[in-house]
Amino acid sequence: MQVTRRPGATDATGRVAASAGKAFGGALKHYEPDMDSTTTTHTPTGGRFAVSRLNVPPIEDVPAGAQGILDNVGAQLGFVPNMFKTIASNPTVLEVVTTLQGTLSRVLDAKTRHSIALAVSQANGCSYCLAIHTYVATEFGCMSGDDIELGRVGSSVDPKRAAAARFAQRVVDSRGQVSDAELAGVRGAGYTDPQILAIVAVTVQFLLTNFINNVNQTDLDIPAVGSVDTTVAQ
Repeated sequence: MQVTRRPGATDATGRVAASAGKAFGGALKHYEPDMDSTTTTHTPTGGRFAVSRLNVPPIEDVPAGAQGILDNVGAQLGFVPNMFKTIASNPTVLEVVTTLQGTLSRVLDAKTRHSIALAVSQANGCSYCLAIHTYVATEFGCMSGDDIELGRVGSSVDPKRAAAARFAQRVVDSRGQVSDAELAGVRGAGYTDPQILAIVAVTVQFLLTNFINNVNQTDLDIPAVGSVDTTVAQ
């Protein structure tokens, strides 16, 4: 996927931004809010995007390094999610988040990563992450509504992906203290030890953004999702 860098952006900044785009599993299009939708969206006021708890700098006050990353994220995704606008106040944290996302986009397949994202975000009660991962998984991950709902409860329509999502959710719930039986279960589903390390790493990646968005209570710039039936068979 071609990255379009703004004039003056450094090669390093471009690489970080390209990594952020790859994390979403391909070229994304701009989300235009449905004016007939009941979902609440927020628009800029005086150059500042409204968020619940952490300050977001006006566009003109974003540090240069962070602005370059935001420009490239916008070029990749078609818009800059509110999460990235918030993190842009600290360019180092923004670089950490986007670099981690891009690097871990190379492990596992996209649908498995989407399923893990949904499972982890549900376990952490992150409404913003659930919304954005549901949107991306639907629009660009070619995942059905049933598969997305199953992902949220640590399962999937695919048995192998179900094992990864379930294990990721157990990693969160147990703070990594998974049982021998749970480890044997994910191995039994066909995952090698290096792949299990990848599942844990991807889980931690989503823990980071879950925690950031939960602390911030980030305003939704994508459709909200409803509750999920936790009695769905896993």
